Order: sequence, then structure tokens, then C-alpha cells
Amino acid sequence: MASNKKSSKKTTVKKTEVKKTEVKVEETPVKEVETYLCTLFLKQEPVDVPIGQTMYHKQSGTFSFSCSNPRYEAELENVIASDLTYHEDEKLSVVSKSQSPISWIINLHKSNELAFYRFKAGEAREGYEA
Repeated sequence: MASNKKSSKKTTVKKTEVKKTEVKVEETPVKEVETYLCTLFLKQEPVDVPIGQTMYHKQSGTFSFSCSNPRYEAELENVIASDLTYHEDEKLSVVSKSQSPISWIINLHKSNELAFYRFKAGEAREGYEA
């Protein structure tokens, strides 16, 4: 006798829902350069002496200058009041302070005029504000 047994197993279908989640990416504000600061030195042996600084304020488009040694203040102020020249790749470059103020302050440390008057400038540092 053959028995015909049916399987008593039940099959169930389970529905699952996939929830979509939104990923929010917060953009951090990019800090923009607000100022350029350049320290000015008097060339002396064995160590150059810092005697002032000049700063370009990008927002207002103005320069500020300070000198800690009154003996050199007028001379230094006259030197940095003009356009600058410097040698790069065996050619002479001229940068106008009024037409390209950022380029002027960034290249001030290469200035022929400062070297002529026993002064030199450090490389410009960028200043950021929130």
C-alpha cells in the first residue's frame, strides 16, 4: 500500500520594506584670505633685525604700515610706497602696488628696492577670519 502523504509544510512570503534614508552633507564654509602680512627687516650682521610690518587688507583694499624704529621709519615707508621690481627667471618683473596689491605684497620679499636700502621683507603670510 502506497501512502500519499502531502507535506504539511507551509511556505510564507515575508514582505520587507526598504527605508530610504537621506544623507545630509554639511558643507563647511571655505575660509577666505582676508589679509596678507609681511614683516620688514633691517639687514644687519649676524642677524637681521625686524623693524616693522606692512599689511594688505583685502576687504577694504588698503595697506597699513607700522615701524618699531623711528630712525628708519620714513625711509622704509618711502621704499614700500612705490611699485616694486624683482628678478625672476633672468628677467626683470615690475609689480604695481595700486593695480596688483596682492601680487605686490606676495612678491615684496624679492624686491630690489628694499635690498638697495639695506632692508628686506619676509614672505607674506595669509590671514584668515571666520
